[in-house]
Amino acid sequence: MYLIEHKKGYLCGVANREGETYADWRTPYIDRSGLLMIYESNSHPGKHAFVFFTAPASGFPGHYLKTSPGDLETEDGNIIKLTTGNSIYRFRQDDSCIPSEDMKLLLADMYEEFGPSNSIRQVMEKELSLNAGHEPES
Repeated sequence: MYLIEHKKGYLCGVANREGETYADWRTPYIDRSGLLMIYESNSHPGKHAFVFFTAPASGFPGHYLKTSPGDLETEDGNIIKLTTGNSIYRFRQDDSCIPSEDMKLLLADMYEEFGPSNSIRQVMEKELSLNAGHEPES
C-alpha cells in the first residue's frame, strides 16, 4: 500500500453492504474528528484502503481504524466513500476540524505507533510546513 492523500474531517458513517449501520468495534469512531489516510493497494491496483486516526480533541484520542481495500468514490458535500467487500465507510472532509496544536499531537501519536514510515513522514512534512505558514517544497 502506498499513500495517495490525506484529509482532515470526520468518519460519518459505517454500514454493511445493505446499508445497515454497524453496532460493533467501529461505533466509537463515528462522528469523531481525525486524519484520514487514503492508500492505494499494491497487490490490487485501483483498490484503496482507509486508515483513520482520531484527533486528540475527539474524545477518543490515540486510536485508529484500518479498512480492507475497496472502491473509492466521492459524493456531494465533501464526502469520501469507500466500499469494501463487506462494508461502506463514509468520511466528511473538514479542514478546520483539527487545530494546529492538536495536529502536532496527532502526528506524534502516529509516529509513535507506526514509526518513521514514508507515508507518516509525508504527512508530517506537509502538515508541519502548512502550520508554519508556507507550502512544502516539491
